[in-house]
Amino acid sequence: MRITYINIKKYILLSLAALLLCVTCACDSSTRLSASTTELHSQIFLQTDHAEIIQQNGQYIYKVYGRNGEAIEQGESTRPPEITMDGQILYFSLQTGTGAGTRWGFFYDYENGIRSETYTGLYDTYGDLVAYGSDRCVIVQDIFDPAIYRQTFSDFSPPLADITEPILAAEFIQGGTAIDVLYFSGANFQEETQQFMLLE
Repeated sequence: MRITYINIKKYILLSLAALLLCVTCACDSSTRLSASTTELHSQIFLQTDHAEIIQQNGQYIYKVYGRNGEAIEQGESTRPPEITMDGQILYFSLQTGTGAGTRWGFFYDYENGIRSETYTGLYDTYGDLVAYGSDRCVIVQDIFDPAIYRQTFSDFSPPLADITEPILAAEFIQGGTAIDVLYFSGANFQEETQQFMLLE
């Protein structure tokens, strides 16, 4: 009777040890599988000397580097940022929602190591000028120094519609000497376009 009890006890202990080993292996395998799956869902979207974007599980993880290799902007978004180079000037912009007001961005001058302010409501750029929206108006200014050039356009005819974001778009025309602004006007939100000449 004693031998049978000891054998049963050993059997139970061995069974528990085997079960514990199986659970441990299964967890380890699951962890490895999860890690492999994550790696499969990560891919390089963009990689240059100035910036990199990694697409991972539906997100775009981005990092922009200054001329000394320091990170000057980083973050993640459900949409990929637009990063372009024009000579020594980098242009970064990101649309975070619907409407022109949700587009923001900045410029970086690699030759001089200067970053512009961050512009929200970005509409268009032309040469050294940027057009962006603020408080129911369009501002055109020098990218890096508003003291060099800044002009605000807020007098619309017919007037802007009484909504949060009546201005739909603004675009430089005539070789950067004028700007076209598309906007909603009136209670029926009629689309209107008005042209403004830039000061020389």
